[in-house]
Amino acid sequence: MMLLSRAPSSQVHAPSAIHRPLSPDVPIAPTTPSPPPPLPRVVVPVGENQVLVQVVRGKDRYRFAMDTVSSVFDVKTHLEVLSGVAARSQRLLFKGKYPTDDLALSSLVSSTNTSPSSLVFMLLFDERQHVRVDVQATTVELQLQLVTHRTNLARLEGQIQRNFFDATDVSLRLRQLLDAVEILLSNAEIACDSSPSHDLRQLSTDAQALRDAITQVHEALITRRT
Repeated sequence: MMLLSRAPSSQVHAPSAIHRPLSPDVPIAPTTPSPPPPLPRVVVPVGENQVLVQVVRGKDRYRFAMDTVSSVFDVKTHLEVLSGVAARSQRLLFKGKYPTDDLALSSLVSSTNTSPSSLVFMLLFDERQHVRVDVQATTVELQLQLVTHRTNLARLEGQIQRNFFDATDVSLRLRQLLDAVEILLSNAEIACDSSPSHDLRQLSTDAQALRDAITQVHEALITRRT
């Protein structure tokens, strides 16, 4: 079958320009406003016999004035209020060294050449704080696992109550669920030994109760089969 096509023209015609009259009703898009200027840095008033203390921790910056007779531990105590990190878990690095807690700030001021006097510390955490942070994350993870295990048990109980289930399959899943709760309970006890907390103690109590509930359901299923 022969397909018909239009023969190409040897002349190239430029497309005619489309003229549209300007309409006075068309609003002109406003220009994008320039971003506001950055906020001025807050000036910390420093009184007589005081020193400006600046503490850096990642992106966090803490600036406050303290008396020169104050100690390094006083700085940590004030930081505990600002950052929520216990003073005993803080390590303050100053010029590559860790000054002792009882050292007066006046001793550090005399070693600086800045004017007005300013002390810049870097806030680090000791190993115990890192352990606490890890345990907190573990606690949240275990709590989520506990919720999942409770949901799975409720689902299995629902199947048993409706009498629409395979006894062998449900028995196997109950044993698997019991093993998972045993592991959760062991992890909660290990975490509690590292850093005891109310949440972990409650988690252990709830896990034990769930373990007992699973055991009862499993025993009732075995009795029902016999």
